[in-house]
Amino acid sequence: MSFNDIEPFRKALEGVPEGLIKPSMSSLLWVIVSYPNGCYIGQDSLAKQACLKHDNFTKVLRACTKLGLIDREQTYARTGVRQCYRVNMPRLLELGRVEHSPPTLINRVEQNPVVGGTESPTGSNQVDPYKDNKYYKSSNEDLFNSSLSFIPASCRFSIPKEVHSLLKELEHRGTTLEAIEAEFSQVNWSKVNSPKVFVLDRLRDLVARPVQFTATNRPPKCANPDCDEETRTLPYHVEVPNGNGQTTRFCLECNHYWVNKRNGF
Repeated sequence: MSFNDIEPFRKALEGVPEGLIKPSMSSLLWVIVSYPNGCYIGQDSLAKQACLKHDNFTKVLRACTKLGLIDREQTYARTGVRQCYRVNMPRLLELGRVEHSPPTLINRVEQNPVVGGTESPTGSNQVDPYKDNKYYKSSNEDLFNSSLSFIPASCRFSIPKEVHSLLKELEHRGTTLEAIEAEFSQVNWSKVNSPKVFVLDRLRDLVARPVQFTATNRPPKCANPDCDEETRTLPYHVEVPNGNGQTTRFCLECNHYWVNKRNGF
């Protein structure tokens, strides 16, 4: 997206119903859209420019990705893999169009109460008001646009409930979308006989592993009141376990380096 597209972005953002995109998400989108050739800056810089704390940044990025508002691309350079973020304008426009489309009306039918049962106020189960809208996306499509975007279109499948549960568990444990993508980055999908079984097995394996934390995706804050929540440091030195007398001011309980080391990374 170029600077010439910022005005359409602003109008599209204004068209999204209030409450669907939180201020923190909007702040992140504004930072990304300000880069004309794609946002290649690291997550630490991205969080700083969006005025988000590291812990909150991960949640905001995940929320934007789940809504399909951010496209992520990977390129390879001498220094390694580069992550690029772009705003998905068609999806942003779609959110405004769907919400402002007239919903499908549901006729109210009066029913007599059934003896031994529960009285129902309507004659049928409620239908999603946007189900018939051409811009409506099912939960499967939403997942393939966000958490499972790394799966090629030719290998996509009907997503079982267990995949939803595993992705929620990974999110709860603090596993980033980047970590999930990295797990599948070297897969030769043309040789995968059953993508559904393959993805389920990999996700189960990820859930069974300890989370590998980073400076951006940090462990939960420990209970020590002396530990600084932002820097995960202490105002005094503590002895490093099996460190031959070495000391550190980093919190051994919730600093990402020491938690990873304790978990075998």
